[in-house]
Amino acid sequence: MNWWNEVQKQLKYKDSDEIYFQVAGSYQDEHFNSGLFDPSVLSQPCILLQGFFDVLMNGPAAPRLQNSKNAHKLNGSAHYPHFEQPIEFMEVLGKFLAGVETK
Repeated sequence: MNWWNEVQKQLKYKDSDEIYFQVAGSYQDEHFNSGLFDPSVLSQPCILLQGFFDVLMNGPAAPRLQNSKNAHKLNGSAHYPHFEQPIEFMEVLGKFLAGVETK
């Protein structure tokens, strides 16, 4: 917590409970939870990095998300691929940022 407080002091942006509740409330949005939400339809370049065990929890959306050119599955991780497989995560992210196809 001390580390986070020190980081917060250096940032111009401050946490907002209002923003938290807007984001948390979006999970109740019918379109977001209908199984139709697809990050690959965002207008900006994007990539979906998921751990294998999270892919299992996507239910009916899993095949569509994983077949997207913007989706990349890290087979040795679950919720936190950036901690569980940091080297692989950074390799995929680096290629994405460099404009290299990741699939």
